[in-house]
Parts: sequence; structure tokens; C-alpha cells
Amino acid sequence: DMVDTVILQYYLNDIENAALSIGLDPKLDPTKDMPTWVNESYLANFIYWRLVARFKPEQQGTQTYWGWLYSMYDNSTVWDIHQKQLKDLETVVKNKAAHLVVVIFPNMLDPFSSIPYVDRVAQAFEAQGIPNDSIIKLFDDAAAMPLAQRVVSERDAHASALFNKLVGDKLYERIYTP
Repeated sequence: DMVDTVILQYYLNDIENAALSIGLDPKLDPTKDMPTWVNESYLANFIYWRLVARFKPEQQGTQTYWGWLYSMYDNSTVWDIHQKQLKDLETVVKNKAAHLVVVIFPNMLDPFSSIPYVDRVAQAFEAQGIPNDSIIKLFDDAAAMPLAQRVVSERDAHASALFNKLVGDKLYERIYTP
């Protein structure tokens, strides 16, 4: 099979594997302080998690998880392992004589807080010889779109269909427009 373009959709949690490989597990469990009655009824569980999300977001572990992820980028051992993973990927693509396009997603809940980490990943690929015009950093696009439009829902911070359409349009422009 002949491959001429490889598209890597990079998410900031992609560093997780490097951290876990040396035993750095955040051990985040949002259910540890949950009352037992919550699991005794689907209705109780539904209501509980809607209330926790609205009144105690820190109990969901979101802030703690993002803090942990960012600290993994700042951990030199984890970052070295992860850079090797990125280099190995780039080597496989190069050996196939393909063009690598890297799409880097920010923290969709708070795009600007993730700029240093998105930039660090972009710089790692640039250092491998990937041209700047083959790296798409999405934090400005995410910040320009209202939160309710850029994520799936208030309980699911994955990129929405609308945001993914924007990404698809950007990819089309980079790959098919001379």
C-alpha cells in the first residue's frame, strides 16, 4: 500500500502513555467520595452527577487531571520518553516516504492554558524537520468558538462535530490547496 499523507490528530492526553510507562499514574477516582445510594438507582446516579458537575466540578477530577497532564509535560523524564515516541512515529512516516500533517488539539475547556504544551509538541515535531505549515495548532480556533459549540456537551469535553468540521476544512486546505 502506498501512503502519501499521514494525519496525526494529537491530543494533550497523548503523553499519558509515557507517564504510565514509568508508573506515574494519577490515580484519580471521582467516585471515591460518592455516597453508596448513587449506584443503587440509575435516576439517583443521573441526578447526582448532574449536581456534582454543576456545584462541585473539582470532585469530577477535571482540574486535577489537567494539572496532572500539564505536570507530565514538565517532567523531563516523561517528556523525553514522549519525544522518543513522537520521533519514532515520524521515522515510520518518513520510511514510508509519506508527508506528516500534525493537528494538535488544545484543552478544549480552556484552550489558552494549554498553549505552552501545544507549542512544546509543535516544537518537538519542528525539531524533527516537520515544516511549520504541516503543523496545525488549534488553540486560537478553539478559543474563538463558544464553549457550548466547540465541545460535545457540558459533561463531554471532546471536540464537537462543528469543531471537527472546522478541523476537516483546515486539513483540506493544507493538503489539497496548492
